[in-house]
Amino acid sequence: MRQPVVVTAMLRYDLAPTRERQMLTQQIDRGRRTNGTKAAEPMIRAMYQNGGLVNPVATILRQSDSLRLSQKQADSLATVNRWYSIRVDSIWTPFAKYVGSLPDKYDPDEAYARYIKARQATVDMLIKLAPEMKRLLTAEQLRKLPSFIVSYLDVQYLSSIRSGTAGAGGNTFGGSGGGTTAVMGGGMQTITIMR
Repeated sequence: MRQPVVVTAMLRYDLAPTRERQMLTQQIDRGRRTNGTKAAEPMIRAMYQNGGLVNPVATILRQSDSLRLSQKQADSLATVNRWYSIRVDSIWTPFAKYVGSLPDKYDPDEAYARYIKARQATVDMLIKLAPEMKRLLTAEQLRKLPSFIVSYLDVQYLSSIRSGTAGAGGNTFGGSGGGTTAVMGGGMQTITIMR
């Protein structure tokens, strides 16, 4: 007698705007179209300074003792971190100024387009830095890094989150660094195929 084979398929349909777009719109609308206090430029800048992305260089530097970074590695990473931080600031400061100065009636599509442009520029920098970061660290040091940081050194993962984390299966930090992908939401149906 043959055993039945079970195939489980999970589908997810997002019918609303992405979560990132909804959060941005809610933040901008506060004090403009809804009750609350309008967020000033410094607040917007603090909230969106990295576009929801982790600075992997700073995280690696914070773990310098456990990674046993050499002086040369630490110096190189500190230089890269300074370069990255300055450029990220130059990307997100104009966005914060724009959002902070929006009138009560504004174009949400334009605001989101500017957010996406800034996020893509930030991820493009990480894509540029990822191979260099991997070259600076030994294989043993890379193994000691948290999986979400390893993901930020993976060009394929970075490309997948370039325009946002929507569609990442609910997994903001997964990718190929040992992370686990968890698919959230939606209904589920089990289909049993018997031959």
